[in-house]
Amino acid sequence: MQLARPLGLGLVLLGLAAAPAEACTLALGTAGTLALSADGSRLASTEAGGIAATFTVVNLTLGTVNVIVSPPGWVDYPAGFAVAGAQLAVAYAGAGVLGAVSQPYTGTQTQFAVPGLLSLAVVMRLDNRIVSPAGFAAGTYRTRTLVTCAG
Repeated sequence: MQLARPLGLGLVLLGLAAAPAEACTLALGTAGTLALSADGSRLASTEAGGIAATFTVVNLTLGTVNVIVSPPGWVDYPAGFAVAGAQLAVAYAGAGVLGAVSQPYTGTQTQFAVPGLLSLAVVMRLDNRIVSPAGFAAGTYRTRTLVTCAG
């Protein structure tokens, strides 16, 4: 499932995919928005005007499931942008019973465990960031991070 709500300079698309039936449920809360840093070298949901993506995770099984967060990938960028010199990264943090889950920005796949019978929906915050020391050409920038659940 991929949902998006275009706002501002950029957009974080969060793709969610659940494991086989009844393992766990992932639901998109907000798709996220990227905003330009004051020095023009970063587009990120943590910059002023940006909005973090959010999703909820529920595990109704008896066992632990893993939520796998892929590194962000490009969906769209304008012609003339030096994509080879840009670095994409994702960070996320949990709340409630998943409050100990915290991943600083990374460009690699990561995962975290969700204990069994977590019948309450737990909200996760996800931030995408693009760093480009050369700056950004005018236009639309969109990234996508895939989040999956595996039992």
